[in-house]
Amino acid sequence: MTKIFNELDHRLSVVKRWGILHTIQTQSVAEHCFRVQRMAMRLSALFKITFEEWAALMSWSHHHDDLEAIMGDPPTMVKPYIDEKSMAKDHRDLIPEMAPYNDTVKNIVKLADMLEGFHFICMERMLGNQYVHNHWKNYHEEIFNFIRKAWPDKHRNIWEVVEAEMAEWSETMSTRFSRRGR
Repeated sequence: MTKIFNELDHRLSVVKRWGILHTIQTQSVAEHCFRVQRMAMRLSALFKITFEEWAALMSWSHHHDDLEAIMGDPPTMVKPYIDEKSMAKDHRDLIPEMAPYNDTVKNIVKLADMLEGFHFICMERMLGNQYVHNHWKNYHEEIFNFIRKAWPDKHRNIWEVVEAEMAEWSETMSTRFSRRGR
């Protein structure tokens, strides 16, 4: 490892997500983190956050799954049983010690993380993947419950925006090939 390249960078690009779900597309943890970061950046517009929170949001969203470079992408139902703090401590030479800046940052990144998963499942449905239907169906309730718990005072406003996006992702596929109509 050098000051510029870290083994973590390569590992995240080869660790496959959706290990126990049959998917048509493949997605690495690095791709997932990149997409979560971009979604978190856009979601931050729904909240009044400081510049420091925004900077922390960019960093945390980019690094939120670094530990998966070591353990792979565990199924959601297994994650509560993993001692991530001990694992991170054991591999601190590879994975920098990080924590979310505050609950606002943590919750925005978690929402972006869930929405990125939902978007991936929507794309799988568009490709005709029959195996993802239950995941797609359950995401709506999971995301709504998370929003209600994370932002009890303004969950309706946030859910309105998120629900509209989710509906669009569920119904449409990108048809833009080029600006010249080709």
